[in-house]
Amino acid sequence: MLDKVTVGTVCLNQQYVLRVTAFNGVNGTPMMTRTLQNGLPDQDLILNIVHRVEGLAGLRYDASAAAEDGVGADVHTVTYTITRQ
Repeated sequence: MLDKVTVGTVCLNQQYVLRVTAFNGVNGTPMMTRTLQNGLPDQDLILNIVHRVEGLAGLRYDASAAAEDGVGADVHTVTYTITRQ
């Protein structure tokens, strides 16, 4: 039986880009960098996790803004969910 981790965000009036990357996965296959955007469905972040076996992964966040994005601040609530694959 395999599990997976999905990631999503809630960020009302999001102005800037936020990305998350899982790396160095033990008991799982990290997927490519995911761009977190308010209103999008959760995205697969780590696949092929052997059910009920301990594992770990590092997470790297990258935020970026362009001059035309203006001045402001984004507040994200990032959620991670473990489900059956």
